[in-house]
Amino acid sequence: MTHFFRYWLPFIFWAILIAYFSSRPDLKSGLPQDTDLVLRKLAHIAEYAVFAWFLFRVLRFSGKYKKSHALILAFIISIIYAASDEYHQVFVPGREGAVRDVITDAFGVFTSYVLINLFHKAQLDTFLLTGEN
Repeated sequence: MTHFFRYWLPFIFWAILIAYFSSRPDLKSGLPQDTDLVLRKLAHIAEYAVFAWFLFRVLRFSGKYKKSHALILAFIISIIYAASDEYHQVFVPGREGAVRDVITDAFGVFTSYVLINLFHKAQLDTFLLTGEN
């Protein structure tokens, strides 16, 4: 049960949060158009970096996958989720599904991939990935 609360619950919560915001008809900030665009793209990167990190944790600490396999699988599943999220937005009034957003999301996933590897090399992964000292 601890495994569920430590690993699965954050991942499930994050996936639902992404789906919730994708179902909103308009997420414009009210800022100038260029600023709004930059903020939305940064949000895409951040949300999928976190999504991939949570998913990696679920896979890695399930005991079924080596680190490298968990990273690859998390990368692939995260991109598929991003594509399905964009497809979902096609059906939301005022939203569109865009390949450019999947590419932006993939950049966030790749960012997570790089950070996980950096944490591992710096031997910070025990605390940052599991929450244990």
